[in-house]
Amino acid sequence: MFNNVLSEAIKDGLGIKVILLLIALRIIYVWVLKADPLVLIRGVINFRTHRLENMLNRPCLTDNDKNCILQELRQINHLSLTGFRSSRLQDLAVEFSLKFGLPGRYLKPWRRYLSEDNGRILFDYSRYRRNLNLYYKVNFPLSTGILIFILLLANLRLGEEKFFLTMILNLYCWYIPWIILTTPAKLDISDQMHNYVLSFNMTRDDGNRHSDSTVTLR
Repeated sequence: MFNNVLSEAIKDGLGIKVILLLIALRIIYVWVLKADPLVLIRGVINFRTHRLENMLNRPCLTDNDKNCILQELRQINHLSLTGFRSSRLQDLAVEFSLKFGLPGRYLKPWRRYLSEDNGRILFDYSRYRRNLNLYYKVNFPLSTGILIFILLLANLRLGEEKFFLTMILNLYCWYIPWIILTTPAKLDISDQMHNYVLSFNMTRDDGNRHSDSTVTLR
């Protein structure tokens, strides 16, 4: 009975349609989850920026109002510069980039694993390694298996003459975008970033201890 159902699904192309629909929905979900919503709507940000800049010229605003507007403009600009929404991480990312001569968005690939605590950048290394293992042991083999299954169904349904076109469409319509969106940063690059973060935190800790001792002497 199962063979008959499968044969009918292949004949009608239902299996391929359902799988492609599920993959498309999953790609959209991961894309929205991984991407920064504020970066995705740059037009809205630009409109907001121009509106705030125009508000600065209004004579009815107090100094506190203007300072609040400047602070929000600074946060919007730091979002574009660093890729972080948190104002604390934005400031730390700028300081981090200046210290090591790195681009402002250097830390963005690890954004989901980074947090701030008392002026220090924290990297959730165990979570990163867990996601990395899941990618290589589950996500990549499963995605490749689904691709092969779709191509086999398409070959039975459409024939060998359209197999190459079907393969190209599947590769570029969902497989490659999915792999790009879900691939974590490489381990060697992440280890290098982690060493940068540890060095950065040590420098800040030394600076804080020096400041505390100076205050105590006074």
